[in-house]
Amino acid sequence: MPMDPAVFKDLTQKAVKAALTGQWEEAVKLNQQILQQVPANTEALNRLARALVETNQALQAKQIYKKVLQIDKYNPIALKNLQRLELAQGNRHKAALLNSSQSFLEEPGKTKTTKLVRLGSIQTLAELSSGNSLEIVPKKRLITLHFKKNYIGSLPEDLSFRLIKLIKRGNQYTALVKAITKNDLTVFLQEIRQDSKNINIISFPSH
Repeated sequence: MPMDPAVFKDLTQKAVKAALTGQWEEAVKLNQQILQQVPANTEALNRLARALVETNQALQAKQIYKKVLQIDKYNPIALKNLQRLELAQGNRHKAALLNSSQSFLEEPGKTKTTKLVRLGSIQTLAELSSGNSLEIVPKKRLITLHFKKNYIGSLPEDLSFRLIKLIKRGNQYTALVKAITKNDLTVFLQEIRQDSKNINIISFPSH
């Protein structure tokens, strides 16, 4: 008997929320419940694999990602994460990410921790982990941040305005996910190149 659409929607929302709040064991159970009724649902399979990785079950996660690719051989999430797991040779993929405390060392004027505004979809945010590198995309008035080409949020307007000017003048920056909850995404920004034209301009003033 097919799963009731309302039950499917409720379980999916709970599974996404569990991932966003780091309740990985609960995420495993919820996605397994979905898959008992809808075994070929690739979104639930990908979520389950991610939760298995986070609970130190990398080998099982690899099997799930392979199952996704049997259903959808070009599935980008499964392709990328399976490759990551294979490169890590069974270790948790977080070991390959820049998520150590050293990644977030503060340097006055050169680094800044800030919360994003105008957050992207819950599904996209659920893919993120601390240490993920983000793409910085300067727009006309805002800087947007992206992960796997998907929009995840924007820098506050005043910070965007400042960095857009400095980027146009040659500066370069990196952005890493520092912390994520259901309603907030905190990123760590770092100046990695200061152009000679900006030698007397501080990227992140303390005041």
